[in-house]
Amino acid sequence: QASETTTYASIEGGARWADPPVVRASLPSRGILGLGSCRPDTSTDTGWAVLGAIGTTVAKNFRLEGEIGYRSAGVGNKGDITNTTLMLNGLFDIPVSEGLTLSIGAGAGIDWAATDQKIGATPKPSDSSSGFAFQGLAEASYCLSDSVDVTVAYRYLDTSSADSLYADVRMYNAASDTAIARVDESSTSTVTIGLRFAL
Repeated sequence: QASETTTYASIEGGARWADPPVVRASLPSRGILGLGSCRPDTSTDTGWAVLGAIGTTVAKNFRLEGEIGYRSAGVGNKGDITNTTLMLNGLFDIPVSEGLTLSIGAGAGIDWAATDQKIGATPKPSDSSSGFAFQGLAEASYCLSDSVDVTVAYRYLDTSSADSLYADVRMYNAASDTAIARVDESSTSTVTIGLRFAL
């Protein structure tokens, strides 16, 4: 099993779900004296994610790995939010049966978040930011050969990098109008399937 070797590399792909809460929105003027309000749609779509890692076994049933990831999802039906992460993870392996291993772990690192905003603003909103990130991991792996495992993993990522980050959003009851919404700390759930190779 690849997870039992000293050094390995892995690649994964899958789905990402994000829910960045809005803390402030700058809306176009509407209504009498331009003071009417319209609630912005800040829902997020199911997105996608790709991740890669290089790791090593440092003790029995314990691994350390460096991980790079890229996650993307739509927000508010108009904009996009992406997260690029660089993480250091620690994982405990729990052999269940011959060929099957469950793993749990956690990681910390840096997240670079960016939004795609398509309408103008004065001053122009910031559309990228970076900050501390941490995540929890759960993984199941099955041995395909002496050097290759197939993996299924869940990650919960929490990051402060989205603070003061802006995104284009559509407004409820006004399908042709948009607003610039500021998001605060964001969290992301990711489910992936991948391969791990012994080096």
